[in-house]
Amino acid sequence: MRRLARATASVIMFAVALASPPQACAADIPADVVAEAKQTLERGLAFFKTLRVHGGWPMSYSEDLERRWGEHAECEENSVTVQPPATPSVGSVYLRASSVLDNEEYGGIACGAADALIAGQLGNGGWWHEIRFDEKGSVIRTGLRATMDDNTTQGATMFMMEMDRVTRVPRYKRGARSALQFLLDSQYPSGGWPQQYPSSNGYSSFYTLNDAAINDCISTLLAGYRQFRDERYLDAAERAGAWLIEAQLAAPQRGWAQQYDLQMRPAPARWFEPAACCSAVTVRVVRTLIDLHLETGDENYLEPIPPALEWLKASQLDDGLWARFYEIGSNRPVYVTAERKLVCEPENLRPGYGWKGSYGVTEVLRAYRILTEQGAQKLKEHLGREPDTPSLVAGSQHWIESQRDDGRWVRDGRISCGTFVQACTALCDLFERAQKEKAP
Repeated sequence: MRRLARATASVIMFAVALASPPQACAADIPADVVAEAKQTLERGLAFFKTLRVHGGWPMSYSEDLERRWGEHAECEENSVTVQPPATPSVGSVYLRASSVLDNEEYGGIACGAADALIAGQLGNGGWWHEIRFDEKGSVIRTGLRATMDDNTTQGATMFMMEMDRVTRVPRYKRGARSALQFLLDSQYPSGGWPQQYPSSNGYSSFYTLNDAAINDCISTLLAGYRQFRDERYLDAAERAGAWLIEAQLAAPQRGWAQQYDLQMRPAPARWFEPAACCSAVTVRVVRTLIDLHLETGDENYLEPIPPALEWLKASQLDDGLWARFYEIGSNRPVYVTAERKLVCEPENLRPGYGWKGSYGVTEVLRAYRILTEQGAQKLKEHLGREPDTPSLVAGSQHWIESQRDDGRWVRDGRISCGTFVQACTALCDLFERAQKEKAP
């Protein structure tokens, strides 16, 4: 249950869009910078294609390529990771690069990634975190349980829709529509989703906002509606929006919990995830409600936002950050130690978990202010604007300088899909901007 770099991708995109200054009349990008960015991008793409496993990729590799990992644990030699930023995100990079660099080979690699996902798509239309192949490339079936955790099924669905839009190959449309049907089938009558479906007893059956599970279901269905004009997708997204409104906690803690049991009570999940009002979840829900309003024009989605933002402002810590969890009732920040004790001071905490952060609070406050003061169109313009050219050049320069001679990027001793996707996205952005500047 992790959300890397959607680091939390939606958080980053939302924050960048709101924080970036308006794009000035851009000076031309120097030709040598463009050439160096192109060469760096091509080297990175050439290296990463050698790491494919039956068309897909695990999440990361050791520098010597002898070991590989999924989300947390080491994975088998013939396993690929479905969860972004692995196979769907890397496939999307190659699909984009095929257009940016006018290279058919990259399009073929993107098709290979999509075909690996289709091979591993479950009979119910969803996906599990990983796909296991045998040495000959046949999928080893392990069950029918799919997951909405960590953008897994949703991210694969979005990539399938992208492949359908670009290639018009029927099997990608079928894969996308089957996955969207899974989201309809797995939705509770109340409008929320479990973390997994079919779910077993325990927190996998709970309504799950942690790691944006329900948020991603909504955004995927809205994208599906825009692409296929199927009213069922919009209806499901709107019912989910109604569920979000119902799930808002009582005053004065007008935020949202990470998960709810089937009686709609805030509920614990893993031992370090208590039932609590969650600042990170609250920010994501506010963004989703804004998205639903922008899509539908329905003002009801905005009604829960002011009290939620007031709770966030009142809960800011002295260091300017927010605790992830606030005790229901007292609103005290709460944490969990490595010894599994619930405490109020951030000391000796369970490692590897985001106990405090900014969580995009400032950006969502600004977004709501733009919406209410300047209107929906102005907010759409802010969210859709691009970074200025100097920022693109500076960002690309980092990836140019940090790439090794053989085309790999290494961070913390690992070669990861996340780093590759970030680097290639920045370099594609620069190259596309340079092409636009050259156009008459």
